[in-house]
Amino acid sequence: MYQTFNLYSPLSPPKDYYESTLDWVECSPLAKTQILCEIYPPIPVPKVLREEEKILLTGKPECSNKAFVVKIPCGRVWGEKAVISPDNKLLWDVSVEWARWPKEHSIFQQKKCRP
Repeated sequence: MYQTFNLYSPLSPPKDYYESTLDWVECSPLAKTQILCEIYPPIPVPKVLREEEKILLTGKPECSNKAFVVKIPCGRVWGEKAVISPDNKLLWDVSVEWARWPKEHSIFQQKKCRP
């Protein structure tokens, strides 16, 4: 049985963020095999021949992210904009507000969240 370690009010906004859900999984006290189900592994980005394409890929990752599904016991969802981990942090990769950095997410301006 998962035991919650939340020390915050369920109405309080998150205090920080994880850049990716996988970062949260790495920090989670739960066994990774119980919360993470990999759909497919990272896929290498195809090589390109045209110089314009090479310039676009310079400095970018050589593989895509792996596709996965993750269970977030005692996690929360705020509207359509935010997913919050059990340790009260925003999961940025699934809570993106375009044209904003993670710390600028609108949930951090909330005094409290609706139930």
